[in-house]
Amino acid sequence: MNARSRLAVAGTSIVWATGCWTVYGLDKYTTARDAAAPSSSAFEPSPTSGGQEASVPDAGPASCDAEQTASPAAVCTGAICVPFQNSARIQGYMPGAPLPPLPDGAPPPATGPGDGGVDGASPDAAGAGSGAGSLPACSTLPSPVYVVGSTGLAGLAGELGQLTSTVPITIVFVAAKSCDGPKAIILNKTAFDFGATTATYWDAAGTAHTCLVDDASSYADIGLGQLFADACLTLPQGTPGIGDFLGPITPIDIVVPTGSSQTSISAEALYYTIGLGAGSVAPWTNPSEVFFNPGSGPQYDVALAIGVPPNQWKGTTVATAPQNIAKVGTSPDPESTLGLMGSDLVEAPTNTSTLKAIAYQDVGQSCGYYPNATATSSEKQNVRDGHYPLWGFSHMFAKVNAQDVPLNPNAALIIAYFTGQQPTPTGDFLRFVVSDHLLPLCAMRVTRATEMGQLLPYAPSPSCGCYFDSITKGTTTCQVCKTPSDCPTTSPHCNLGYCEPH
Repeated sequence: MNARSRLAVAGTSIVWATGCWTVYGLDKYTTARDAAAPSSSAFEPSPTSGGQEASVPDAGPASCDAEQTASPAAVCTGAICVPFQNSARIQGYMPGAPLPPLPDGAPPPATGPGDGGVDGASPDAAGAGSGAGSLPACSTLPSPVYVVGSTGLAGLAGELGQLTSTVPITIVFVAAKSCDGPKAIILNKTAFDFGATTATYWDAAGTAHTCLVDDASSYADIGLGQLFADACLTLPQGTPGIGDFLGPITPIDIVVPTGSSQTSISAEALYYTIGLGAGSVAPWTNPSEVFFNPGSGPQYDVALAIGVPPNQWKGTTVATAPQNIAKVGTSPDPESTLGLMGSDLVEAPTNTSTLKAIAYQDVGQSCGYYPNATATSSEKQNVRDGHYPLWGFSHMFAKVNAQDVPLNPNAALIIAYFTGQQPTPTGDFLRFVVSDHLLPLCAMRVTRATEMGQLLPYAPSPSCGCYFDSITKGTTTCQVCKTPSDCPTTSPHCNLGYCEPH
């Protein structure tokens, strides 16, 4: 596959950036056109949801001598298999029978998940500062680029803000909901439309400051989101002139407190617990201890995976990421507690003593898998090879020309840093992404073209899997290199100090 390709999905230009640095010969913003992959289904149970419990065999450790190529998840794996027995664990579950219908409820909101809740924090909570009277106007900052986006990606915005401040470009970030990023660009929504009066920016030391949103800084140059645009908006005519640039991947963890004895859960068990109401699947029988953040990207993706619309979830809502972490991690009843959030939160050193991810068994799988190969590792093996499907891209949306180049040159530069097409002027954004427990595209072996859509084999070029392993595992079996002449013919490319096949 080309280093960058463009797929027309609902008329939006989706620009795939699989490279790491332009020093590997990538041409900035070159494009090729491919056919779109099959789209994911709407919010309804998969036809196989109530079928045989192992209807699509996946290759667990015991079957590694078998040749299985039906799907990426069927490729042989040495990862730990933690099965969830639906028949034994779900009250009333019948293998081969359709899942029970959901209770009557309102239809899914036509304009997407961002309308129904808060994604992490209220907009004005984005930064810290003194009273509005002493704040500088955002438009007076050096070379400002205005970004509206998901609070779940504020860490990425902050890192980019620190690195670009030396250019100097000032990233001015308005924290909003998951779908507000594409809405800001496609619908020309202003920061005021999202209730924001202040925004956050960062200096070269990484210190966050607050500025006052004024008329000149109210329109976004970049929309930052966790979902494809058509997951947020009805786009019958497409969106010509809008580019969707894909960045680091966020795995979504199903989590319990560390005091819980639970180790796995299935898509069907989540359907019963979240869709039908706590009571059918022990020990998650107390709805006051089942937590979710309405309107967040992770909720929307899990909703697609299990076939329960976001506005029909049963349980207890939380409004911010810190509240989500606290509610799950400090629950007085750990055994009945259940939640979901990004792996960057779960694997953060400050949270590993209170939170743990449990294995997720998708529809048709006979094994439950952690995002990583084991419960305690962090190399994201099962996300990278397709055994763990709960993940989503980060997106930067921008107005583009006919060649998919952002119209704002400074926005184009930020997007190039975000996608890995150019090295940042200082620091190492790729290393930050890996250290923040996210996944760069260059380390993936599967991809998808729509939100929670079909997983497809993927070979990024240049790839960074060896570099990724060297950080997350502390070691790699890849050969160390300084130039391609150091590498064998089977892995002829010297990428980031390691011999890679692509």
